[in-house]
Amino acid sequence: MLPHGVINAVAHAVRCPFKQCQYPNCRLVYALLLHGSRCQVRVPGGCLLCKKMWLLLYHHALSCKEDECYVPRCRDIREKMRKRLQAERDDEIHNKAAVRAAPGA
Repeated sequence: MLPHGVINAVAHAVRCPFKQCQYPNCRLVYALLLHGSRCQVRVPGGCLLCKKMWLLLYHHALSCKEDECYVPRCRDIREKMRKRLQAERDDEIHNKAAVRAAPGA
């Protein structure tokens, strides 16, 4: 799990207008997000910076409660997590029903 301060830096860096910002990790996170928007290699190609960027975005999305979040891909990531959780719940319900319906159960 990432430190809470780094996760907060994601939301801050996205909107920060200052080139010399003193907020901890602001410029680092901003540079990582900028890299991710321009990288030609990307995660499937093995780019470690892109992997770090997606890790930050994922952890931000895990803790984000904003309906209209301005962090890139936050809503998409939350929706994907919600669908995955729902699919897991549906599978669990289906498996329990199958066990109950099995002969001798």
